[in-house]
Amino acid sequence: MLFLVKKSDDGSVAIRTVLDKREQNDNTVKLASPLPATEDVMLNVSRYPFKSVIDGKDAYEQIRVEEDDVLKTLFHTPMGTMVSLVIQQGDCNAGATYRSLMNHLFQTYISVFMYVYLYDIVIFSNTVEEHVEHIRTVL
Repeated sequence: MLFLVKKSDDGSVAIRTVLDKREQNDNTVKLASPLPATEDVMLNVSRYPFKSVIDGKDAYEQIRVEEDDVLKTLFHTPMGTMVSLVIQQGDCNAGATYRSLMNHLFQTYISVFMYVYLYDIVIFSNTVEEHVEHIRTVL
């Protein structure tokens, strides 16, 4: 089932599509991708004078579904049956897939000057110059 939901991030109003994924999620093998311990992240980041958080806006929807899995995303709307080519909010493995991808991409930087937490990237540095370089590296 497909729902349209109003979403307001910055005062503007946008429409977000939301799918009822309960049945699909009940029939999905769950992936494991543990979050870093919040206390450890907070303690480590608090030691640095320069910090930034990058919001992975619509992060899940930027990850394509594997071609062999597209038919597993099938859902029904009043306009007919559709599939999703990208991961959707509500997919039980969306968070784990995103974290695994980000951890793989940034493996040499994690805990050195950044963390991936949920769909955010936390960057921390000792100097402004270093911080600018770290942000450029991540972007």
